[in-house]
Amino acid sequence: MKTKNELRARIKEEKKKYSPEDLQKMADKICESIETSQDFFFAKNVMAFWNLPDEPNLRPLLNKYAGKKNIFLPIIEDGEIRIARFVDEANMEVGAFNISEPSKDLKVSQMTAIDLVLVPGVAFDKNGNRLGRGKGYYDHFLTGRRVEKVGVCFPFQVVEEIPTEPFDIVMDKIIFD
Repeated sequence: MKTKNELRARIKEEKKKYSPEDLQKMADKICESIETSQDFFFAKNVMAFWNLPDEPNLRPLLNKYAGKKNIFLPIIEDGEIRIARFVDEANMEVGAFNISEPSKDLKVSQMTAIDLVLVPGVAFDKNGNRLGRGKGYYDHFLTGRRVEKVGVCFPFQVVEEIPTEPFDIVMDKIIFD
């Protein structure tokens, strides 16, 4: 089994094989799979993510449902994930690590009852194990929360096995196409 850093490097190299157009076509299929899933259909409060350049672009889905569901995005504050309401792209600003986040005035002061969390990752395995970027933000945020956790990635990010630690949070499902 590869180490976490070896796996991160392998996935990074794998992504280079795809054009931005190819990645967007895959992301469009992923958005369609999310949109047609029962978990998404029944969820009123959805936490998603604003993609980094190497993650599936969920923006079309987020924009489409911003007025129909309560969509929340993570913001990093004091070294932890907090959530803020996604209203539209005009209310996004650059936050921690140069990641776009909803403006701080949209931050939710108390944790809303989230029905579904769409979780990005560097890689996932068929058992729902997730390899993140190494900071543990999502593991810490999801610890102890009873919520449907769905990993979201490109097909080439699904691997046979991911090395795990006791604190790693396992996904309930993975959507990759």
